Amino acid sequence: MSKLGDLMQNFMMANPKRANWFLTRMPERVWQKIGAKKALEVFHETAEKVPAYKDFLKKNKTDPAKIKTIEDFKQVPIMDKENYIKQYKLEDLCLDGSLAQMYNIARSSGATGKPLYWPRLKTQDEMLPKVLDLSYTYLYNVDKIPTLLLVTFALGTWLAGELAAEVSRRIAKRQGYPLSIMTPGIDLEQTLEIINDFSSKYEQILIFGYPPFLKDVIDHGEEQGIDWRRLNVRLMTGGEGFSEQWRSHLLEKIGKEDDLTGIISFFGTADGGFINHETPFTVLLRQLVDNDKKLAKDLFGVSSTPALIPYNPAAHFLEDIDGELTMTVKTGLPLVRYCIRDIGKTVSIERALTACKEHGYELLNELGARGYESFWNFPIFYAFGRSDMSVTVYGANVYLEQLKAVFDDRIFQETCTGKFLFGTSYTENQDEFLSVHLELKPRIKPSDKLTVKLCGEMENILCGLNTEFTSSLKAAHALGKTILRVNLYPAKHKKFGIKDAKLKYLETG
Repeated sequence: MSKLGDLMQNFMMANPKRANWFLTRMPERVWQKIGAKKALEVFHETAEKVPAYKDFLKKNKTDPAKIKTIEDFKQVPIMDKENYIKQYKLEDLCLDGSLAQMYNIARSSGATGKPLYWPRLKTQDEMLPKVLDLSYTYLYNVDKIPTLLLVTFALGTWLAGELAAEVSRRIAKRQGYPLSIMTPGIDLEQTLEIINDFSSKYEQILIFGYPPFLKDVIDHGEEQGIDWRRLNVRLMTGGEGFSEQWRSHLLEKIGKEDDLTGIISFFGTADGGFINHETPFTVLLRQLVDNDKKLAKDLFGVSSTPALIPYNPAAHFLEDIDGELTMTVKTGLPLVRYCIRDIGKTVSIERALTACKEHGYELLNELGARGYESFWNFPIFYAFGRSDMSVTVYGANVYLEQLKAVFDDRIFQETCTGKFLFGTSYTENQDEFLSVHLELKPRIKPSDKLTVKLCGEMENILCGLNTEFTSSLKAAHALGKTILRVNLYPAKHKKFGIKDAKLKYLETG
């Protein structure tokens, strides 16, 4: 985006009322046009100032001078963690080849357990307080209603918790809203203690955290006698997705069955940062899609229900290439056509509305009947899950390569063939866990004793490889529960001979 474009965006986002006016009136095509121009500028700046990217383009025989239009941009090579991030020194991936100008460095667990680091520019996060200010006022009226915000993400080197807390405090301090922030982190006892002590002192409570942890907060609070339906509580989730069944289950518990802002999912990545969150428009659309598989098939090509998130192309320019999403965004470590390994595509608002109408739904009329007269004119991306052979459980990413490493252990070599399936599953009560299905060798029979032994060994090995999983497992164990379940099958079981069509399950062998 040009300097004039940057000034325009700063003017629009200067206060929530003005921002909302622009977002509800500026046509979607304008955002796409601004985003395309911004993507070209990010490309040229990265090609000029990032040592690793210069080498990457040279190896891919790409001349930056020939990339002049958004059509030319489609010839720029796609990058990912394997062909780019892991091939160069961290400082060479940064603007000007230096870490000195980075005000913050986030950390994420890699597929092999080796952490990846994501440097962040100060300017990268300057707009975020304005964006979340708009979100908090648009969704929750925090400028008018005395609000307690609890950040229950894991704190430390992980991005979500620290950034949510820092930005929320900046908003409360700068704007003078009746908004108080507390950061118990992923600590159930402390979170419930705060709610018990402060629920009568605020008109509403917002709880920000991983979906399974938020469910633990509601369930255990209920056991302690907290009447969630009496309190004005709303949940903001991040780190992983959830089903509409999960949303309905929790909305009923907190007494927000008909509230399109009762549970809102926020979407971001350690590498690309915060992208956006659900809105009443996308929540209602997702509910329709979940109840009408023909509509889902028409919109997405399959009858499954994906995550639906509006996005600002001027901040994150998204493309769908061969069924996967790529992003172009200026960060401390600039990303150009970077494949985020989410299966999905982008869809225009016009396409979504047309599809709904063809299936008998007047989406905007229904939205108005629910009290929302306008919506943001951003395009939408939809995502079904990871394509890099990973799943998310209790806020931790667990990768295929980490599970493959389990079979280097003697007990697994002696008992298992090496074929397995893994995925995120749920109990009838919507509790989340990592489900791993193992095929046993001939003459080895499934038994409870062997299941317990292999499950314990798998936990130990994964903890040695994955710090995120270790943190999540400790949090679950503190509640007397586990997030890993192992299921054993005899040799040549049909489960391992047919590819599982469900996207949440992955297969090897």
